Formats: sequence, C-alpha cells, structure tokens
Amino acid sequence: MSSGCEWTTRLDPHATARFGCTEVHAVAFKPLGDLGGASNAVVVEIPETPEHLIRDAFAAARTFHARLLFLCDTAKQARHIAHRASKALPAHRRVPLELASVGMWGALS
Repeated sequence: MSSGCEWTTRLDPHATARFGCTEVHAVAFKPLGDLGGASNAVVVEIPETPEHLIRDAFAAARTFHARLLFLCDTAKQARHIAHRASKALPAHRRVPLELASVGMWGALS
C-alpha cells in the first residue's frame, strides 16, 4: 500500500473482549518470498516489550526469515511500530490485516 492509504489495524473487538481487551491493534509483516504454510514467527506486544527486545525481534525476523506480528494497545502505537519495522526490515513486507485474517499470514489463520 502506498503511504497515502490507511491500514486497518484494529482486531475485531468481539473476538478480543473475551480476553478482557476492548481494543487491540495488529501489524503483520512477512519475508519477501513467503508463500504461506508453516513458518517461523515472532510476536511482540507494544508497549509491554522493552526496547532491547524489540530490536532483538527485528534481528530474529531478519536472521530466521520469520514473520513478525505486533500487538498494540492503540492505533497510534501500531502506526509507529509499522513505520519502524518497514525501515528495519527491508526484506519483509507488511501484510494487510484483512488478508492476514483470511489466512494469508500463518499466525492469524
């Protein structure tokens, strides 16, 4: 998507409410060439994860060609970490949440 488009990040509140969360935002990335199926994946909670572990998650995604999912409390946090990840992971691409939720990204299918 171009920078002028808005990405959907909010997960269905009916699905997240059973876990006590009324608002959860997700941002998914996958390595270029990832055709689906079983894959390594890294999941990071924002803002709970310390900065050094976020850097470690980027490194693991690069090293292991892993998918990367960020779970955020707010849309603003999701936008911020998506921007950071786009810069930190040139060999990955962002996956629209709509595609991820219909099985185009392993951990959400």
